[in-house]
Amino acid sequence: MEALEREREAGSLTEQLLLDLRVVTESAKAITQTYQQLPRNSATMFQNPDLQTHGFSAATSLNSMVTLLRLWGTCISLSSSQSAILDSLATELKILGGSLTLLLHGCESDIESMVKESKEKMNQSSLCFASQLGRLLVSMGPEGSFMMIEKCSLEQVELFSASLKEALMRGADEFIESQVSAGISSVDHLESHLRTVASVKMTEDAKKGLGSFTSSLTRLMDRSKAFWEQILSLKKEKTEQISDAFLKENFTLYKALNSELTGLLKAGENIYHLPLEYFTDDPSSQMLKQCIESVPKAAETLSKTLSSLWTAMCDESQDQSAMMNREADAAVRELHSSAGQLLKLLERERQRAADCRDSGSCSQTQTVTLHAAVGEEWGPSAPHRG
Repeated sequence: MEALEREREAGSLTEQLLLDLRVVTESAKAITQTYQQLPRNSATMFQNPDLQTHGFSAATSLNSMVTLLRLWGTCISLSSSQSAILDSLATELKILGGSLTLLLHGCESDIESMVKESKEKMNQSSLCFASQLGRLLVSMGPEGSFMMIEKCSLEQVELFSASLKEALMRGADEFIESQVSAGISSVDHLESHLRTVASVKMTEDAKKGLGSFTSSLTRLMDRSKAFWEQILSLKKEKTEQISDAFLKENFTLYKALNSELTGLLKAGENIYHLPLEYFTDDPSSQMLKQCIESVPKAAETLSKTLSSLWTAMCDESQDQSAMMNREADAAVRELHSSAGQLLKLLERERQRAADCRDSGSCSQTQTVTLHAAVGEEWGPSAPHRG
């Protein structure tokens, strides 16, 4: 129930923020058009009822957006990265408010250059706000939903302007791209760490098992990156405007991608942090087992989601789609195999350690371990391989 309530809160806040942003952008456009139609040097220009109405609407919606961002920060639990995005939204909102003030002042003082410049700044800030909101929505997973879109039928009018939808998608694209890059860097870091410690801390079987597992994970991330880049390439080729239904479908898939990528990142981090005894102590070795088991599952779902996203983007290029799917499926199968072999090795060594403890025949140097030592910090990510 709590998760459902958080989703309802986030969905409502998202919905209202976008509606308010639309009012602000449309009001700014109407103010500019009204100003351009009025005679120059008019002493009563700002008394024009249309200008007053549009100015009041924009100001009211901006105040509403300020309140909504505050509510989002206090009512919904956010990670540090999500809080940083929320701060960026607040910054763009301040710029938007300042530009609206200049726009109204330019109309009142009949300064045409000020009207033009402030209107352009409002357009830029609106798109930046929408882009940051797209990043935040994807990062929140199911909690960041478009409740209004979900309630609408396909026959209803489009709710958001094409430019705002493009900005939302651009922010979502950038967030997923950063997650893919983070996944590759983290796997690189784990693989490098294991190579460094393997020579003195691991048996040959352990080196081989963990090496095969991390190599398979690296290939999966490389294939996922290639798949994602092809999807982005397809998206750039699309010429038709983004529909609300397409927006909803893409964000649903993007949130799934984020969840799967996050799962892979956490599994790698957990394996890195596991201390020495986790590989020989029965209760603790179960934690490692769960980490290893979670990776192929997340990888398989990731591959399927990428395939669904490709289909949503384009029904054509079937040959290329089939090739990408084959490569992704091969990487998943390889990861399944290496994970299975590592789990078998873990069970053998866990049982051997238990037998040693029972018989008292094992010396300190004969205790078999798979991991290096107590994990320090996850550390900085390895450089991203372009």
